[in-house]
Amino acid sequence: MAGCVDTFGITDIGPDRDRNDDQFLIADLKKAVVLHQTSLSYDDDTLLMGSSQAKVFILSDGASDGNTGERSSLVAIQSVVQSLLNSTHWLRSAEDTTEATFLEDLAVAFDHSQQKIRQFSATDATECKCAGTLTIAKLIWPRLYVIHTGSASTFLYRAGELMGLTNPQSSKTMNTHKDDSAAVDFTSVSVPRDSADNTVSDCGPSVRRLTLQLNDKLLLCTDGLTSCLSDAAMAEFLAQDRSSEETCYDLIRAANQAGGADNMTVILAQFMDGSEQRARHLAEQLANPEPDTNENKEALNNYTTPAAESDLASPADF
Repeated sequence: MAGCVDTFGITDIGPDRDRNDDQFLIADLKKAVVLHQTSLSYDDDTLLMGSSQAKVFILSDGASDGNTGERSSLVAIQSVVQSLLNSTHWLRSAEDTTEATFLEDLAVAFDHSQQKIRQFSATDATECKCAGTLTIAKLIWPRLYVIHTGSASTFLYRAGELMGLTNPQSSKTMNTHKDDSAAVDFTSVSVPRDSADNTVSDCGPSVRRLTLQLNDKLLLCTDGLTSCLSDAAMAEFLAQDRSSEETCYDLIRAANQAGGADNMTVILAQFMDGSEQRARHLAEQLANPEPDTNENKEALNNYTTPAAESDLASPADF
């Protein structure tokens, strides 16, 4: 049985702001073919899409103190997407591509965003040299690579524990949990750079690599959320058996109720066993009975055994 992912993102202006400087993006990287003409039974210019090769999660919070923060965060994310679109490395399988190549892709995308921010700042007469907060997380199951600068946070929730990936204080303890089920294969890595214009070091990002497991939950959020909710409070929400959409709304609502004074953005990805996801869906059907309920009950009983991690299909399922 294949694994699957439940992802959702939301951004909220907050009760005390008149504009939202946050931007986010969740995307799949896929191969595509545009059929201009063919004798087959396709219309001209038909777009054929392949399976997902990777997932990308991007979070940005504008750096400007003026009225350009919203635009700068938009430019940052758009430039990252454009850079990834023009990269050919993700077209190859994980087995055929070295880790240095994946890191180089992230570094190039990060560099490209900083160059665009500088160009935007020059035309807008601002002093913004870097995107205030930029987090790019690229997933090629089970490997996750995160390049990050600024005040946003990336967390991993595993076996009842919430661990910071981009927080130096948290990262020191990530490999020392007493519970083996919560142990994290977490490493800070260096980015290979050939360019003389090394904007990565100019903006001081951190680069993290870890190996995900089934039932992990990945949380990316801006400081508008973490300034209102403690790690313990966020962990309580993540411990609940709720969809990513429901959890994101719960987190935003709680932060606003706690006096949120800033924009806040949340991205949540839950990596689940495919059989567990089907069981959840069937349970929801039972909670709202429809015709053939007995058939649903029988199906639910047949799908309560989780699949082994080795049964995970290719990254296309994520």
